[in-house]
Amino acid sequence: MESLYQEYRKRGFEFFLIYTREAHPGETVPAHESFEEKIQNACRLRDEEKITIPILIDSLDGDIHQGYGASDLSNSTCPRLQVVDKEGRIVFKATWSDAEELRFALDEFIERDGRVEEGYSLKEGRVEKIQFPLRDLPERQRVLGRAGEKSIADWEVVHGKIRES
Repeated sequence: MESLYQEYRKRGFEFFLIYTREAHPGETVPAHESFEEKIQNACRLRDEEKITIPILIDSLDGDIHQGYGASDLSNSTCPRLQVVDKEGRIVFKATWSDAEELRFALDEFIERDGRVEEGYSLKEGRVEKIQFPLRDLPERQRVLGRAGEKSIADWEVVHGKIRES
């Protein structure tokens, strides 16, 4: 995501990471119980993952998370990637951040905007991606491992194995 952020912000896109909560808290990064803890967890994520994308911190009750449809995908605890167009409509939504899918979607939006400028009329579109790609399992295990073994175990209860047997 960092490389996409660097590339596509030069093309007019804004990226924000909205820190909502620890989807799979563990012993190292527990679920936050106060807004101060939430800020600490977001800062830790930024520092450990070397994130330069601006991070916005949701309210303790998750108002932004709920406002952007936390309950309309199969598992509302999953992190989600959303693309909002210039009119403020969600036009792409995925339950996990997949850089290849995002690159494809952003290129499609660039092409769409070019056609509209040329006078074409396009139907409004929206894509929802519920499944995550298997190629992401090693990265997912690394990210979840930041929070501890309890985080990985929680993921596996909800989504299935990410470790090789």
